Amino acid sequence: MVLLSLSPVGLKRLLRVLACNCIEDQLVINHSKSKVIVFSRKRRKYRWQVNGTSINQVPSYRYLGILFHKSGLWRSQVESARAIALRSSKALLSFFCSKGGHYVPSAIRVFTAKVISKLLYGAQVSNYNSHLPFEIIQTKFLRSILAVPPCISNAKLRYITGMPSIESQIWILKFRYWMKLIFEPVGLSPLILIDNFQSKWKKSLSLQLTSLGFSIPYVISLGRSKALLAITQRILDVDFQNVLSCLGPRFASSPSLKPFTSAQFLYHLSIPRLRKAFTMAKFDVLPSALLEGRFNRIPQTESYCPCDSGAIETAGHVLLECRFYTSLRSHFIIPLFQKFPSRDKKFFAQYLLADINSPITCKVMNFFAAAIDTRRDLMSKEPLT
Repeated sequence: MVLLSLSPVGLKRLLRVLACNCIEDQLVINHSKSKVIVFSRKRRKYRWQVNGTSINQVPSYRYLGILFHKSGLWRSQVESARAIALRSSKALLSFFCSKGGHYVPSAIRVFTAKVISKLLYGAQVSNYNSHLPFEIIQTKFLRSILAVPPCISNAKLRYITGMPSIESQIWILKFRYWMKLIFEPVGLSPLILIDNFQSKWKKSLSLQLTSLGFSIPYVISLGRSKALLAITQRILDVDFQNVLSCLGPRFASSPSLKPFTSAQFLYHLSIPRLRKAFTMAKFDVLPSALLEGRFNRIPQTESYCPCDSGAIETAGHVLLECRFYTSLRSHFIIPLFQKFPSRDKKFFAQYLLADINSPITCKVMNFFAAAIDTRRDLMSKEPLT
């Protein structure tokens, strides 16, 4: 039960009424669990009693899973949800590396069900604008299960795994709750919409709806199901377009990959070592001078391959040009060129890394796994001349 009042006097009056009703109904108040929060930016301490027994005034209190703070801000709830989700994420990673068999699709489904649900709990009524703390948890988890370095951006990780941003999922929850208040009013909750007070929550919904190209009268005219479908689709379309804009020109995107669906090679490549090799090649983060340059602040134009060809050691160079992998290329890659005899090397690099065909992806995967081993053996010997 929650008692709300605009003043200390009003709350004390409500407490007296509650005490009288409990006596009449032969109920007992649990004074140790009863708490009072005074929502104010100033430090105000009052004495609270029910039937002569004191009740503590606390700075924060968790009610229905949401941590309310005396400042009225959501910072405490964000930090609490982030800490809970982070513990679940670490436990899931531990299981993924042991009994989970390093199977990425299952890890993503469990992460969505167990971790993201904790991050999104209560988000439909929140008013915070910064979603970065939540996005960081998702990014770190995806980097861990894909075994890629921290230089890989959140957009590329979500493109491969098919996961929407946390921000998009929060907005979908908010609009779903908002439409429920409009089309299925229950109890006192619809009073939120007719309240003259312009809360940050209502303002943020109105601004976001406008930015998506909708108006409130038009959304209401569609009905709940059609309106929710249209808004959800628009949010995901904008999110996916932002992802595509962050991939970069050298990234081998898959033309057949639908928005927010996992790449096929995550399902087909069940051997962790081989899947990691293909993932690193797709992200262009193979063990190379290019990767070392990213961490040592060496320009990409100076990240030359040790084969003395004067070329930058990209995944495309390793795949099609580097002399260190000539025998591997003849075995795995050259037979794949027969379908396109007149295409250039840029086309072949994009085609082989696009994960269009599962048998082709398997051959490319085996090539890069062997190439990583070959480079490690070469670099462990005497300096190349």
